[in-house]
Amino acid sequence: MAVIREVREHTYLRATVHTVNLAAVTHVAVLGRAEGALAATAPLPRLDAGSMQARVNETAGKMRAELSRVGDGVSGDAQAVFYMLHRMFGDVRWSGADVVIHGTVVVPAPYKSGAARVLTGVPAADARLGFVKQQLDRFWAGRAGSA
Repeated sequence: MAVIREVREHTYLRATVHTVNLAAVTHVAVLGRAEGALAATAPLPRLDAGSMQARVNETAGKMRAELSRVGDGVSGDAQAVFYMLHRMFGDVRWSGADVVIHGTVVVPAPYKSGAARVLTGVPAADARLGFVKQQLDRFWAGRAGSA
């Protein structure tokens, strides 16, 4: 596969991109050079393998983080609760089918305020539990109102 960019006025916003299946190409002929084009003998810029690897690692990390936010085998409602809590608190993760907020509050199925509880041995988590329950009640009230 080859990508050919036709530049009309030296700006990427005014370029037309063509994708060509190289297997279908039987002949190539250079008809002329565009004004300002690099000479055919101009060397290609050097690749910076370090920065390229850093970009790959950064992208892979972002993808892993995004995948970790998707619960395995949970319902759509459970995933919606997770995303709502993640937007509110930031530090939210799955532990099996349970949602854990800041490592202090757990919300197991059915993901309603009555099921939320504080992890044992975690001091001063009661205030957070109250706020989580309030947000869960608002979430489910909104779901009931839209149904």
